Amino acid sequence: EFCASAFVVNPNNKKILLVDDNKVNLKVASKLLQGQIVTEVLSGKECLDKVINEEFDLILLDIMMPEMDGVETLKNLKQINNFKTPVIALTADAISGMREKYINDGFDDYLSKPIDKQELNNILKKFLCFCMCLYVQIKNQPPHTGAKADKKSGCQFTKYHWGIISSASI
Repeated sequence: EFCASAFVVNPNNKKILLVDDNKVNLKVASKLLQGQIVTEVLSGKECLDKVINEEFDLILLDIMMPEMDGVETLKNLKQINNFKTPVIALTADAISGMREKYINDGFDDYLSKPIDKQELNNILKKFLCFCMCLYVQIKNQPPHTGAKADKKSGCQFTKYHWGIISSASI
């Protein structure tokens, strides 16, 4: 006795922290992230300073950086109270098994450099998209009729429920 309506919320205008010690890499990645609100930093320490003072929807974190590498930066990020931002390993290490290695290190996913636009879009969809669903319970309708919950169908609404489903559960 439910009708459902759903729509996907696009991953535009999300706050993304881009961490890489190479300014050219930052410029290229920022261009690929057009439509997002991108903050660029050049080191793990700058990353930690930004995250302490500002919330981000996603962090793309280079692995090979001087002073504090990406793995050490991630360990420090996880020490911050209530830190829940997805962190993606960004590396030129494109050999077999690296994705699993970085996920075992605590990263949420992995992107190899040079960044492939389709792979980046898949990451954005995976971590930034969500589906909004409106479930409407309808009086006097047999279950599974597919009836629309509006005046044309003659349905009377009795309950409304909004839910958020992450792309991981779709």
